[in-house]
Amino acid sequence: MNKIEKLANKLKKRDINKEEFYNILLSLYGMFEDPKIIFETLKSRGFPIDIKDQKVFLKTTKRDFRDEEFVIVDIETSGSKSFNSQIIELGAI
Repeated sequence: MNKIEKLANKLKKRDINKEEFYNILLSLYGMFEDPKIIFETLKSRGFPIDIKDQKVFLKTTKRDFRDEEFVIVDIETSGSKSFNSQIIELGAI
């Protein structure tokens, strides 16, 4: 299980106090990292977390999936082998 999956599993169970969440980030990413920067980096890369009332929560546990927006992506390549094929077309709707 990777670091993101561990975070998601913890947040699926319950909202976590902000300071406790920062400590979890430190334990996963190392004590020499700034947990506030890690938090903002996760958000900017699309990890659906936010803070409300000093609690970190997973946005997907608060919204119905029918209220979400989805993107379908189609990737065309020049072959089936990644070592000698290239992406030739991207499509998204």
